[in-house]
Amino acid sequence: MADPVVIQKRIRIFSELQASERARNEELGGQPIDVTVCKDGEVVYPGRRLLTTPLDIARLISKKKAADYVIAQGRDTFWHSSAHILGESLEQAYGCKLCIGPCTTRGEGFYYDAFYEDGRTLNEENFPAVQSQVTKAVQVRRGI
Repeated sequence: MADPVVIQKRIRIFSELQASERARNEELGGQPIDVTVCKDGEVVYPGRRLLTTPLDIARLISKKKAADYVIAQGRDTFWHSSAHILGESLEQAYGCKLCIGPCTTRGEGFYYDAFYEDGRTLNEENFPAVQSQVTKAVQVRRGI
């Protein structure tokens, strides 16, 4: 099982960085912009430079479906996010320490190297436990 102190520290650091970045963006940006959603330029939504996120636009389109939007664009973005979910799941299921990851940009997919203090190596038998943790992690993020 992952160390709850480490997890709480990560959350605290992330929250501090997020607040700092938001404040910086408020200073630098905020000017009104138009966000074009479709390639032919017909659908435009109002936004604010450096502040409006893809999720903000998704919520304008459909609040109900916004939770289904995972990424704005890109295979590598999806792989990067998936690698973080995998890493979190490995920590939760086996209490490992994450080493190298998350994704490659050479078309190879994503991974996380991890250190297991008990010398464990994962194999096919471990996949159901990892998959269960992945499902839980995704459900938490989607509010299920």
